[in-house]
Formats: sequence, structure tokens, C-alpha cells
Amino acid sequence: MTFATQLVIARLVGVTSYGIYNYVFAWVTLLSYGSTLGYHVAVLRFVPAYEATNQFPLVLGFIHFGFKACTAAAILIAIVAALIVAAPRNLDLELVTSMLIGMATLPLITIYLAGAGVARAFGGVVSARLPERIVRDGLVLALLGLAALLTSWRLDATIVMWTLLMSSAVAVCITGVSV
Repeated sequence: MTFATQLVIARLVGVTSYGIYNYVFAWVTLLSYGSTLGYHVAVLRFVPAYEATNQFPLVLGFIHFGFKACTAAAILIAIVAALIVAAPRNLDLELVTSMLIGMATLPLITIYLAGAGVARAFGGVVSARLPERIVRDGLVLALLGLAALLTSWRLDATIVMWTLLMSSAVAVCITGVSV
């Protein structure tokens, strides 16, 4: 996430919750990039090569197979990680809840990373970055601001992860439209 988003989140949730959020977000990001199976980079090589030789069925097949493989890997990794996190241990409830929400977010982040790769392969640099950098981060800030102003909730890592889940779902929809 951008520096400004991180700064606002840190100010709103406090030191401990920000640490939990950052820890969970780091794991989700790491697992999301692993879940892409390198597809978000491979698409930059194969799609233009297939396009240059007018092999459009291969382009379409590569894109469909890549999305299916990434999504399946992300769901599998999220389930395994959620089972590990939910195993009975003496962990902080905020950490466990945030991790479980993060694992639900993992497939969404993987999908928009893969979609961003496809958009970049077709020359859409702005449309590739827009869902993640502008929409997701902006929506997280807007939702957290609304929660801070309109509710009496204690903002913590769990609330931030819920906003990340919702904003990632919106980013996936925008990625789908742009692709």
C-alpha cells in the first residue's frame, strides 16, 4: 500500500493493531504473489508473442488457463493457511481474526494481480495499476474514515482487514472490466 495509506491506518488504529495489520498484510501479499504462479509476469511474454504471430486462440487459452490456475492455487493456499491459523493455539484473537480475513482476501488479490498482468500485456499500464493503487487504497481510506467518523467502533486490525477485503473485491470487479 502507499505511504499515505499506511500512515493514516497507523494513526487510526494505534501501534499494536497497526503491527498486527502489517504482519497479516505482509503474509497475504507474499502468498498472493506466490499464488500467481508467475502468471502475472509470464503473460507479459507470451501474450504479445502470440499476438504478433496472430495466434489468438493461444492468447485466449493462455489467459483462461492462467486465471484458472492462479485462482485455484490462491484458494488452496488460503484454505491451508486458514486451517493453520485456526488450529488451537494461544494466539491473540485480533491476530487470528485478521489472518482469517486476510486469507479470504488472498484469492481476490491474486486475481487482480493476474488481471493487472493481462492488462499490461495488452498495453494498459494505467488500467493495470488503477485497481490496486487508486481504487483499493482509496476505498480502504474512505471506509476507515467513515468508520472513524460515523461509528463508535474501536478501530483495529480486524476492521482494517475487513475494509481491505471489501476494497479488494471492488478492485477485482474493476480489473475484470478493464481486462
